[in-house]
Amino acid sequence: METLFIYLLKSSGLLALFFISYHLLLRKETFFNSNRWFLLLGLITSVGLPLLVYTKVVWVTPVASNFDYTTIPLTIVAEQKSIMDYVPLISILLYGFVAMLLAAKLLYDFYNLKKLLKGKASYHQADYRLVDTKENLAPFSFFKTIVYNSELYDAIELENILEHEKVHSDQSHTLDVLISRAFCIIFWFNPFVWLYKKAVLQNLEFIADSEATKKLTDKKAYQITLLKITTQENCDAITNHFYQSLIKKRIVMLNKSQSKKVNSWKYLLVIPALVAFVFMFQIKVVAQEIKKITTNVNEQVIDRTIDKDATDVEIQQLTKLLKEAQDVDLIFSNLKRNAKGEITAIKLTFNDKRGSKGVSEQKGNKPISPVRFVSKKYADGRIEIGFYTEDKKDSASKDNDTVEEIYNTTTTSTETNSSNTSTNNGTTQSQTTSNTTTQLNLEKIDPTNLNGIKTSKTTQTIKIVQSETNGIPTEATYYINGKIATKEEVEKIDPNAIKKTGSNSDNIFTGNKLDKKTQASDDIKDTKRNREQAMQERKQILEDRTRALEVRKKELEDSKKAVEDKENN
Repeated sequence: METLFIYLLKSSGLLALFFISYHLLLRKETFFNSNRWFLLLGLITSVGLPLLVYTKVVWVTPVASNFDYTTIPLTIVAEQKSIMDYVPLISILLYGFVAMLLAAKLLYDFYNLKKLLKGKASYHQADYRLVDTKENLAPFSFFKTIVYNSELYDAIELENILEHEKVHSDQSHTLDVLISRAFCIIFWFNPFVWLYKKAVLQNLEFIADSEATKKLTDKKAYQITLLKITTQENCDAITNHFYQSLIKKRIVMLNKSQSKKVNSWKYLLVIPALVAFVFMFQIKVVAQEIKKITTNVNEQVIDRTIDKDATDVEIQQLTKLLKEAQDVDLIFSNLKRNAKGEITAIKLTFNDKRGSKGVSEQKGNKPISPVRFVSKKYADGRIEIGFYTEDKKDSASKDNDTVEEIYNTTTTSTETNSSNTSTNNGTTQSQTTSNTTTQLNLEKIDPTNLNGIKTSKTTQTIKIVQSETNGIPTEATYYINGKIATKEEVEKIDPNAIKKTGSNSDNIFTGNKLDKKTQASDDIKDTKRNREQAMQERKQILEDRTRALEVRKKELEDSKKAVEDKENN
């Protein structure tokens, strides 16, 4: 209800603005046709401009509050309504009641006009329907129908009357009359709307008089005809009357010299007032918090998805957020939409000004796939940034750091830990760890078929335990990935692993050497075992990443649903 009151108030103000401009600047000018369009433009602007609102977003940093609101005592106040609480309801009822009465009056005028024309003899002249009535009525027209009483006028007077009414019919002045009546119904409480209607009707008569006299030879006879009709009654208010209560003004305007074209600048004076109206009332400032997804105190994540239904405001907000929060330039270009307003083509380009750049582009006739853009900034200034889409993935990184699986890239790293020797309760343990992570491409791996995966490197952990009893070294125990292995198997993986334990090399290389055939067989077994182990590890990694992607997808759906619920509310 409050929104309706504000709208009616703004529209009424614009109606007043246009009427005052016309009355002070244009009323005495002979630009009759231009004045007509100025007045019609004022009516259209008064109902349309208040509906156009520009939203200005101001980004603010959320401030955390440590205040415990649970300490505030709960107070229940009994609601007591006064007469002022019913004022809005009374106002809307009064407004609707008067509007209904005026609408009923308009329908009654249509009924009277139909009743008047019913059964009357008429004939067609060109595009006009001429109705010769016997009643004592002032001549009038309604669209292409012209009504008059030929017995009241001579031939010259009748010619003057018909020329005047034909101008009304040719220029569809009846539409102006009906529109002004409709505005009087909607804005009946505004006194300016009634003055506005009078100005519209008056200007229409000026137009008809001016155009009719251009086709007539005797302007004086035309003016005498105006005076003669003053004794006759008018018909319904929805018609264009030959006579109205402004005969003196019409005769003055007929004899007035044409206005200079240079005076046309007066029409432009209303523009600054309209601009001021927009800046004062049609700009809505919205404060919006900078949304952050913080995984820990050392990083800041901005995660947004651009889908086919993304609005220009949302795109502008994301661009501004990235610029202000992380100094990242995200540019949207080649944006195209279909008839439903869905995005069918888009190009996104980012530059974090630290060496990372990337482009994601989709184009075609169908709506785009959702494009997920994620930017993670660490406390040391490093940024991980990239795109994620259903059909194609693009990413970029800085300082050899890559984005996690949500960016659809994989981090490959190789670490070798130097041997660590410690003594505890007379037992010496030496452990050498060598880790190699193999890069996986999630797009090319089929979870149901892992046999096609080729591996070149595997992760192997070697552990050698050398114990002593009463100062006498016992036989060493070897482990590969936590499983007991032979010394030969350890040497195949890392020939220096045994030497790092500090044991006597003579004790290490005891036993017979394997022949080439046996050695080859062992190599095949080791390779097969290593491959199976690598496949198991990759299968586990794939399952973990699949679960992570499902979790991310669920979070994205929940976030999108929350945004839709917020917009609906």
